[in-house]
Amino acid sequence: MKKLVVLFLFSVAIVMSVFAGGSSEDATKADDGVIRVGLCTTQLGDNSIADQLFNGIKAAQEKHGFILDYTECSQSDMSAVMQDYTASEEYDLIVLLSYHAMDAAIAMNDEYPDQKYLIYDVAVPGYENIVSESFAKNELGFVAGVFAALMDAEGSITINGETKNFNPSSRFGAMIGVELTSTVGAITGFYAGVNYINPDAEVQYVTVGSWTDQAAARELANTLYSNGANIIFHNAGGAFRGAVEAARTLDKFAIGYDANQNDLDRTHMIASSHKLNSDVVVRFFDDFCAGIWHGGEDIVNGFSNAGAALTYQDGLEVPDNVDSIVKDVISKISSGEIVPPNTWEELELFNLTYEG
Repeated sequence: MKKLVVLFLFSVAIVMSVFAGGSSEDATKADDGVIRVGLCTTQLGDNSIADQLFNGIKAAQEKHGFILDYTECSQSDMSAVMQDYTASEEYDLIVLLSYHAMDAAIAMNDEYPDQKYLIYDVAVPGYENIVSESFAKNELGFVAGVFAALMDAEGSITINGETKNFNPSSRFGAMIGVELTSTVGAITGFYAGVNYINPDAEVQYVTVGSWTDQAAARELANTLYSNGANIIFHNAGGAFRGAVEAARTLDKFAIGYDANQNDLDRTHMIASSHKLNSDVVVRFFDDFCAGIWHGGEDIVNGFSNAGAALTYQDGLEVPDNVDSIVKDVISKISSGEIVPPNTWEELELFNLTYEG
């Protein structure tokens, strides 16, 4: 594991501005008035959720001028790293990526009741010392499914003047890193979005068994494409890079997730249905650095509160009818008219279809 310390120097005026805004509960406890944040994250460089969380915190640090310590570690080591951070009693806030150290943090609540945690990308409501920022993954998956079904039916995709023709197959690939209650909503949403447009479509589903195994993801993607899928969607973390290699080799297409991953391949990534991570993280720190603490809350980010977006590939020629339907679907999700399924059980009951 690797621990890095970043110190952002700032003036007394900025320090004073940290405490503007007020709240019934002050979010900071450092005697010298300097906010200290500790981040426990998986390895950076995944162009996915770890990078996006880190980049968001760096943007918030630049804005608010707090001290940041961070440690990159394996998922299995994150609980131990978090426990070390907590036991030091040096941090006003400890940020944890996903579920990896969640249970350990909850278990330490009795011993360290004043330690505040932000748990990112998974819902953890009901603990006054924890705020979680989660995402409506079902919404992200649904919009990706709608877009995939519409583009498959077109039979061609044009990016920067280069047109690739294919036979519409009504077959789609869905890939997940590890299936958990907190992760599967992106896939069930994708299923529902595809079938919302094309009720006769077939979605083939594969599990990598890891968030980092690119070789396994590449082989699974090869199978999905060989079985007729023209487009794959994923919630597979950094492993997805392997699927992009498969798309490039076989001249097929993919839709990104977590981050705007369009730059992974400017020809075969047609869009990303992604979280607006930096915006979400900076909003959280705007409150935290103003002394506002939403203890016990899970803040769900989706299309209705500017926490999610579908971003087309630069240079993609999106047919007007496709763009119109996608925008209509996003509007209906935002208003609550469409509530995509979050579980396999909810998927079984979901029967909405697009009526034109």
